[in-house]
Amino acid sequence: MTPNKIIAIIGLGYVGLPLAVEFGKQRATLGFDINQSRISELQNGQDHTLECSPEELHSATYLRYSANAADLQAAQIYIVTVPTPVDQANRPDMAPLIKASETVGKVLKAGDIVIYESTVYPGATEEVCVPVLKKFSGLKFNEDFFCGYSPERINPGDKEHRLPTIKKVTSGSTPAIAEEVDQLYKEIITAGTHKASSIKVAEAAKVIENTQRDVNIALMNELSLIFQKLGIDTLEVLQAAGTKWNFLPFRPGLVGGHCIGVDPYYLTHKAQEVGYHPEVILAGRRINDSMASHVADETIKLMLRKNLANFVLVSTDKAVRPTNIMGATKRLAEMVLQALALASTQRPIQHTTFTMVRFGNVLGSSGSVVPLFREQIKNGGPITLTHPDITRYFMTIPEAAQLVIQAGAMGTGGDVFVLDMGQPVRIADLAQRMIELSGLSVRNEANPEGDIALQVTGLRPGEKLYEELLIGDNPQPTQHQRIMKAHEDLLPWDALQPQLDALQACVLRNDVPGMRALLQSLVPGYTPADAVVDWVSLARANGPRLETL
Repeated sequence: MTPNKIIAIIGLGYVGLPLAVEFGKQRATLGFDINQSRISELQNGQDHTLECSPEELHSATYLRYSANAADLQAAQIYIVTVPTPVDQANRPDMAPLIKASETVGKVLKAGDIVIYESTVYPGATEEVCVPVLKKFSGLKFNEDFFCGYSPERINPGDKEHRLPTIKKVTSGSTPAIAEEVDQLYKEIITAGTHKASSIKVAEAAKVIENTQRDVNIALMNELSLIFQKLGIDTLEVLQAAGTKWNFLPFRPGLVGGHCIGVDPYYLTHKAQEVGYHPEVILAGRRINDSMASHVADETIKLMLRKNLANFVLVSTDKAVRPTNIMGATKRLAEMVLQALALASTQRPIQHTTFTMVRFGNVLGSSGSVVPLFREQIKNGGPITLTHPDITRYFMTIPEAAQLVIQAGAMGTGGDVFVLDMGQPVRIADLAQRMIELSGLSVRNEANPEGDIALQVTGLRPGEKLYEELLIGDNPQPTQHQRIMKAHEDLLPWDALQPQLDALQACVLRNDVPGMRALLQSLVPGYTPADAVVDWVSLARANGPRLETL
């Protein structure tokens, strides 16, 4: 392995960026992404996926970023990290891999190596990607250029199992390339590598990792359905069975996301292509896909059986005229409770009072900027702000807890309570105050010798400059001076339920544009501030994009 070979990582999402950072600590590395805003964000030392901290980005001293495909020509090793979703019929959507292969093929040179990390069915690299590379490069496979496959194993958000500490499966299109690929990954993987005998073996190993988990969880889910009808506690059964040394500790639960709920379809597609119809794998998928509605149904039934007195939804200021899906779904959750409350007035046996309490940020919570600023000050800065004038409402955890309890007690059914958060706080002022309380000073043009700088990174997609707590201007007072009551429009349950069913269908097939369109029709005032930023959806719809994983 020649250490002076330049590596190009194609796609800088939650898979590609950690890879680029680790290689960028060791050798010249180019992080390529066609999304210029993503490149600008990373050049400013920020990662909105939160997979890499500013400190980790800064430590990759040999890493540079580019959205210019011409810059890829300088590399000799290309690592492709694009998504592999399924379409609405749960068939593999290979468009992202094909598009990425076209991009690489246009700059491919004699002696170059292309490594794929995307989850695919056995044979996809050599049957789908290699022909594209050959077509666009005019080179011969395994004579002029070579391929490798090393499946990603990133667990998004997991701060314990990071890229270097997860054992890596590697492979190559020839024995010599397999060894070179294996040695390449050993530079960054402290947990070691496993060199597979062929690319197909490595592909199969990846696709069964999540398939195995999916099937095992489906078994537990089916057992829980059976035990429920038998009147047996599932967790007690699993605890008793777990006393045997070879009983596997799986639990029932919901399955979703871009991996476990998708990868099995790649294997079943290939199986059907060669004349075998898989039964267990597809049965497991059907069971797991049905569990979300089952859990929701059972929750409502349990509330009715137990005559639950109060159900309080802790909502958020983001539900007011939402600009992103997070805020829109918060408002939709409020609408569900409003509809249930209205329906309960027509059902005398319904005794649950549904109440919503809406407020802003809580100081010291995991989602607050305070812990982030505290850590950034500890590390010597800079403190990062998305905008110099951004403001937010704040209250302490004890204040929020007490007011939520009091508001819940005042509810009569369908109430939307709004907490008085006081005056909004300018985040830049909060950052400056925290610096000064730490015995330090702000570094700026007026004080170039200061300790901690403030760095503006730009508003995130869908982020508001100012938050609101009321949709209208008609808050009603209550007996508590810090609790107001909002008047919000609602849909009756008979009109809302079909829309919720349609929304669930969009979720199951990962139809992000469909989800957004339904939310826009359901949630008054929902005006998306940006284009869709769901990486898999972008890759599928836009030609496709490369920055997905």
